[in-house]
Amino acid sequence: MKLGPSRRLAAVAGLAVLLVVIVMFAGLSAVGRDGGSDYVSSYTPPPTEAATQLPVAAFLGDSYTAGANAEGAENRYAVRVCRAMTFRCTINGQAETGYISDGSGQRGEKRFVDRIFDLQRDGLPSLIVVQGGMNDPGSGVELRIAAVGTYQQIRAMYPDSRVLVFGPVAAPGLSLNDVIAKRDSLKTAAAEVGVEFVDPIGNGWFTDLSLFAKDGVNLNRRGHQELATRLTASLQ
Repeated sequence: MKLGPSRRLAAVAGLAVLLVVIVMFAGLSAVGRDGGSDYVSSYTPPPTEAATQLPVAAFLGDSYTAGANAEGAENRYAVRVCRAMTFRCTINGQAETGYISDGSGQRGEKRFVDRIFDLQRDGLPSLIVVQGGMNDPGSGVELRIAAVGTYQQIRAMYPDSRVLVFGPVAAPGLSLNDVIAKRDSLKTAAAEVGVEFVDPIGNGWFTDLSLFAKDGVNLNRRGHQELATRLTASLQ
């Protein structure tokens, strides 16, 4: 049957009303599922063009760099350093790992040398900070050789990057003699390859025991803040 102009107009208007009702109903249903005004979108906008132009600082390390006991990702020393120095931050920290140690292996942990390639995840880094050594067995020739190999590979892969090695901290839960021996091995390795070495023990850092977590090894939130402040000053 052929509809006249007036009936066609009425049919179109009726269809439009129906679509409006459907959209309104869907909107009300969505509000109910998401909790109304309490809904928080999980969408993360891409970095702005200005942010992608910032230099990258990459951090390679153990639980210190992973942010153990920092009480939030934004409180990690590495994030604080990047914020203070206007870097984009690439953080590659895995607990219980080191130059020799690959951790427990339960979560796919790897030695430092096996994670060097990942430091370019957010772009070629202008700065590379290597932190760790306290999880490694021994403290003599074996550690020095492993550290030399790690620094050499970093140099080979990132020849234009500034490389800074952050030595072990004299944590109250560790043997001071053992930590000093590891420090000496890493310091010698850094000098051999020609990369910078920051010595928290020689500089008298972290003598305040309140900067450490209850385990006596990792830093707490205040400790991360202190490390960020000290490290930023060393980098400037």
